[in-house]
Formats: sequence, structure tokens, C-alpha cells
Amino acid sequence: MILDIIINGLIGGSIYALLAIGFSLIYGIARIVNLAHTAFYMVASYCIFVGTSKLGIHPGWAM
Repeated sequence: MILDIIINGLIGGSIYALLAIGFSLIYGIARIVNLAHTAFYMVASYCIFVGTSKLGIHPGWAM
């Protein structure tokens, strides 16, 4: 049970880190806050959700 919590925390933290790196990279280069790339994260999360819940694909393979 503790291993599941650690793995879920690492996965969630990695996703947040990826978002933060994307925001800081865009802001550092263009000096504007561009939220357009978050739409791709939303589409990817929806595809993972559909793949795991509707199609029965393992979450690791759906990513």
C-alpha cells in the first residue's frame, strides 16, 4: 500500500514538474504567460482516461 502511494506521488509530481518546466521555458524565452500548451495536456489526459476506463488499457501503456 505504501508503495502505491509513493508511485502515485511520483507520477503526479512528475506531471506537475513537466507543466512547470513548460511554463517557465515559455515565459523565459517570450516573456509572456502562454497557456495554449495546457490544451495539449488536457487532450492527453482525456485520451489516457478513455484508454484506461473505456478500452481497459493498462495506465502505463495508455501514457
